[in-house]
Amino acid sequence: METADQSSISPAFWSAVRATATEVRAAFLSMPDEPYRGAKGIFPQVWCEWASIALAEVLAAHDLCEWTFVEMKLPDSLSGHSWIELRGDRSTALFTIDITLDQFPEWDDWHLGTAPTPALSKFSRTGYMGPWRDWPAVATNSSFAAYAEKMLRYVEQRRRPPNQVGQLHQGVQRTLPSPSECDP
Repeated sequence: METADQSSISPAFWSAVRATATEVRAAFLSMPDEPYRGAKGIFPQVWCEWASIALAEVLAAHDLCEWTFVEMKLPDSLSGHSWIELRGDRSTALFTIDITLDQFPEWDDWHLGTAPTPALSKFSRTGYMGPWRDWPAVATNSSFAAYAEKMLRYVEQRRRPPNQVGQLHQGVQRTLPSPSECDP
């Protein structure tokens, strides 16, 4: 499924995305905050929106591009699932992260890679695709943005010495990715 857009993005970029997604996935259970009371007890069930938004926010803050929030629905139901995609020209998905795919009994692990999420075999009706901040649910539920901000602070604190927290970009060598990689 490799495209010209994918091959133009450095392997170091993909490696940084994988490492960040893995770090954020672990943080869902290790950080003191949760999106709502009792959420950690059922992780990853019903976390897909909060987890995808938090991951997208951390990726963007660490110069790993703006990601498209994808909400898909079952064919004949309001039930749905969400994940994020890095999209190229012609709005094609270059990279997909379904950080909570393993909430479904059909799949044993979360998904990260150039292939589409296996969840598309189940969730085939588009609910929303675009920036997470423009997703209609965000307008009526402030917990999505609040949790994303808490996740960003938590990851930043774990990555930086205590005297540098709050200085996210200071001293970071800019090798990943080039502006053209994030805006194909």
